[in-house]
Formats: sequence, C-alpha cells, structure tokens
Amino acid sequence: MSIIDNAVQHYRELAGQRKCIEVPEWGQDGRPALIFAKPFVLAEEQAIERRCKDDAHERAVEILIMKCTNEQGEKIFTREHKMKLMKEVSSSVVCRIAKEIMGDSGQIIEDMEGN
Repeated sequence: MSIIDNAVQHYRELAGQRKCIEVPEWGQDGRPALIFAKPFVLAEEQAIERRCKDDAHERAVEILIMKCTNEQGEKIFTREHKMKLMKEVSSSVVCRIAKEIMGDSGQIIEDMEGN
C-alpha cells in the first residue's frame, strides 16, 4: 500500500471511533448530557474558516453545529440553533466542547485559550 492509501485507511479507522463528550452543565437528573463527534477532516476546517474568519466563538458554534450528534448519530444542532448558541448559552461550555471535538486539530480555535 502507498502512503496515501495508509493515510486514508487511518482516517477510516478514526472515523469509525466517535468521541463521547460528557457535558454535566447540559444534563438532566444528575447525569451529564452526552455528545458524540467524529474526527475532523481538513475540508470541514476550511468550511468553518470561510464562514467565521477571525471570530473564535462563532467557530466554536459552527463546530458544534457541524459535528455534534446524539448516540444514534443524529445531529443535535442545526443552523436554526446558531443564534441561541451564540447569545443564550455559556461560551465557556461551547468552547470547551469545541476544543474537545477538535482534539489535536485545535489550531482553528487556538485563540480561544485567552477567552
């Protein structure tokens, strides 16, 4: 196999492993909400960059809209939720979830560290 074939195979293996993120602030009955997300690909990061430019908080919201699913793999947030996520939800929780989704790809939200 070539290096590109190995790289594609590696991503396929990663894509099959959804990350589970516990969000105690959004849970019920003493149990945290569970959010699932698959790994990012560069095209997704580029799409977020095009939409958000230099707004780190908007990037975080876009990450949640794009990547967050429930246990069944259904999207949790839609475009209709964007303004609520931007204006009516704790920014620290949104940014923490986005950072956890991004993992090592956190460059896109690196500037959130000071916020």
